[in-house]
Amino acid sequence: MSQIAYQANLASGFYPFLSRYQGQTVISVGKDQAFRQTAIIGESDKDDNKGVPQLYYCHNAIPTVQGIQSIGYTQKLAGLVGVTNFNGIFLLKDPEENKFLFSPSGGFNYIYNANNTAWQSVSPIISYPTNADITIAYLNGQTYIYFARIGCYKYNRITNLLEPVTLIGINPTLINGICESSGFLLLYDDFTIYRSQVINQLDFTPDPALGSGSSIPEGLQGKIVCCLKINDGFIIYTTANIVSASFSQNIRFPFTYNEVDGSAGLVHQSQVAWINNTGVHYAWTKVGLQLINKNKATMIHPDVTDFLTSKIFEDFDETTNTFTTTKLTSLLNISIAIVGKRFLVISYGITELTHALVFDLSIKRWGKYKITHVAAFEYFIPNLSGEITWEMLGELTWENLGESTWEDFTSQIETVEQPKDTLAFLLKDGTITTVQMDQIGTNHSGVAVFGKYQYIRERLLQLDDIEVENIDQDMANFTLVLLSSTNGKVIDQITTPFLSENADTYRKYNSTVNAKNHTLAFKGTFCLSSMQLKFNQVGRM
Repeated sequence: MSQIAYQANLASGFYPFLSRYQGQTVISVGKDQAFRQTAIIGESDKDDNKGVPQLYYCHNAIPTVQGIQSIGYTQKLAGLVGVTNFNGIFLLKDPEENKFLFSPSGGFNYIYNANNTAWQSVSPIISYPTNADITIAYLNGQTYIYFARIGCYKYNRITNLLEPVTLIGINPTLINGICESSGFLLLYDDFTIYRSQVINQLDFTPDPALGSGSSIPEGLQGKIVCCLKINDGFIIYTTANIVSASFSQNIRFPFTYNEVDGSAGLVHQSQVAWINNTGVHYAWTKVGLQLINKNKATMIHPDVTDFLTSKIFEDFDETTNTFTTTKLTSLLNISIAIVGKRFLVISYGITELTHALVFDLSIKRWGKYKITHVAAFEYFIPNLSGEITWEMLGELTWENLGESTWEDFTSQIETVEQPKDTLAFLLKDGTITTVQMDQIGTNHSGVAVFGKYQYIRERLLQLDDIEVENIDQDMANFTLVLLSSTNGKVIDQITTPFLSENADTYRKYNSTVNAKNHTLAFKGTFCLSSMQLKFNQVGRM
């Protein structure tokens, strides 16, 4: 029988999250009426088994418009030797628009600014319960930090101290957190919202003429977990539901409260992703992943919710080229973040966060990272404050100054964030790494698994040639492994195809394996934009 050529689909929007959910697929659909042979899966296409051989597992890989590419990690800040207590990260700003990175780390309060080459623990060391929350609010150019049931602080870069902030008319030991909206500084305890005065945001003495006071919002069904800013208001997350606060333009009653339709309870503030001026939050609530605005909570990506609550943890062993599955006795740890207004990052793990699903909101496709971390966040480069030191100037010496100017010196200091270079992870020792999304990396540890390739249901398939494009010559650690199945489900043949041609960004592999279907696992560094398969039908099953 003549050889058959096939252009593989590298851009399907469907992603099964667990490899076991990828059913037996065929290239020629025949009488498979339940299958949709579409390259891009839209929201209207919700068949359980799409029938399109495509990506069904990856890690350290992200989608592109053309296909899929591996990613690496760039260290932005080294961790501290012997330290393992980093537990979260915040961006702080002062009225001079200096930016600093802050990690409370159990009260050790590490600060990183542009004058230092490492994290510094700043005084005072604040002892607080491990389950207590740290919240921040940015108002009038200053970031305020609130340690739950302890008090409010701000960072002074001149003294390099956390300085207590006196909040007038309030008992700080009764307050759980801080927020800001529409020119008001806001505090909250289990059930009450406290508003500052509009002319002095540190004064909470009740005065209706100045907007200050307190209220128990209508619609609360549980204790307040956190309050987070949204356009023209803020969102109140409770243990049982969500309530929105909208700015009313009335100084005596500055906010109106309404329960958010369809909302559910929240466990911890780390399970809400929000950024300014988008008008929406993403939240992992007690019913799963929801999109939140001030009026409605909408269930989104139910397949993600099903995956993260399945109590099945899957990974791919790059040494044995096999999937490993762990059945859990408890739910996964979950944290979410929004980065660069483009990436929804859902971190998860068994005892610590080890993986992260990432949804590209622009091209609406999923990727996955594999990195042990404590937080995913949007990286901001600390501003340069104070004087420039020789350490900041890199390898410049008196011998190679030449005609260099002061602008030449300072231009070498990284001060501006770049698109797609701000998705970062904080590790428990304080290391900060950003995801390397460019296409010049050569030492990635990506994995992308495509399949299951079968021509028609009743015939075995011999895979002859595999042609892949856009694999640069300097991607030396790129490998291709063929995973074949005799019964269509269980992988019982693991082989390495022979590399017969390698020219520029084109590679051709040969194989003689016969099986019911075949899966291709790409490993290392890659940027796949095209894949062609050539095969023959062999014996009937």
